[in-house]
Amino acid sequence: MESGEWPGSVTLLCRRATGGDVGACAMGERKRVLFQYLGRRGAITRMVLELAQTLRDAPHIVASFVLSEDVEGSDAIRGTGADITYVPTFSDAVGAVAGAFALRSLRAKLRATLEAQRPDAVIELMTHVWSPFLEAEFRRARVRRIAVVHDASPHPGDPFGLATGWLLASALRADRIVALSNHVAGQILAKNASVRQQLGVLFHPVFNYAQRKQPRAPGAPLRVLFLGRILPYKGLDLLVAALEELRARGLATAPTILGDGSLGVLKPRLEALGARVVNRWLEDVDIAEALADSDILVAPYREASQSGVAAAALGAGVPVVVTPAGGLPEQILPGVDGEVAAGVTASAIADALAPFAADPSRVEPYSRRIIELAPSRSMDVFVNRLLEMVGE
Repeated sequence: MESGEWPGSVTLLCRRATGGDVGACAMGERKRVLFQYLGRRGAITRMVLELAQTLRDAPHIVASFVLSEDVEGSDAIRGTGADITYVPTFSDAVGAVAGAFALRSLRAKLRATLEAQRPDAVIELMTHVWSPFLEAEFRRARVRRIAVVHDASPHPGDPFGLATGWLLASALRADRIVALSNHVAGQILAKNASVRQQLGVLFHPVFNYAQRKQPRAPGAPLRVLFLGRILPYKGLDLLVAALEELRARGLATAPTILGDGSLGVLKPRLEALGARVVNRWLEDVDIAEALADSDILVAPYREASQSGVAAAALGAGVPVVVTPAGGLPEQILPGVDGEVAAGVTASAIADALAPFAADPSRVEPYSRRIIELAPSRSMDVFVNRLLEMVGE
């Protein structure tokens, strides 16, 4: 293995395809893949950016993207030099209902893109409420459609969960279906066992927010981070109760809470804990700075598919404590890169955090192991596994 390569990397996939001749791969017919994401913001925009960065110099694939013209982080994505077709979508529910003209324009642009590029496959990084209206375009172009499914069941209390069934139905009509955890794959099969042959399971790749880790001051308390939208199923109340329990045990923490949503009755309790709170929608720079200034991230979820937040923490070398909810335990290796609480309770979360709060220096070996494991969880490996599925 050459320096900088690992199993599943772009270069090694090319070597396997050409018997070791990378030059032949670069000169030969390259697979054309179109990645589509019609959402405007959220973790998938980060996935798009890192996909574009990873595939920029790939020798065996010509990658292009169809994205919403209002996609978050558009400048950074464009800065990768990626081939992007921007299409009109909508910014709110009213726009979705009144967007018949935008949908016609979207379909026309998509049709023209498919005719011009003639991709071997289209990969929907997340299905969209308009996805069912676009399926005919892929059939007309005779292009294989691969749908990545993030959620197979609605999250409790998440207003976007109302569309989950609609999105999943479209995904299950794709030529290939990709789940990012065994938990979600099991949910899919429980709903429709007939798609077993089309279904594959990958993993959630880590996200890389480039920031230098800020060292904790000697003797300072454990820096605990909660990151993401504040919704009932995300269990912020469980984390607050766990931190209060740790304080009652004489163990200090320095919590940071970053995310959009209602704090409600938790606000005074967070103030009493001395928590730093940033209660708004987050930009990439907010996430990067928070990860650089944290010792450990907690995902205290009551329910979960898998976690982009955990993926971001692991990409930054930050250990993660999760509850045993949904697909979260699949992302964490207990004792290696984080811990899985014994239950979905405040006391179980407190027990998982207590050794770190008692001795914050315990974090460092976890961080070293995360860095060692990083290549196997990279976007490079993820995209090549995904591309292998395209040809199956």
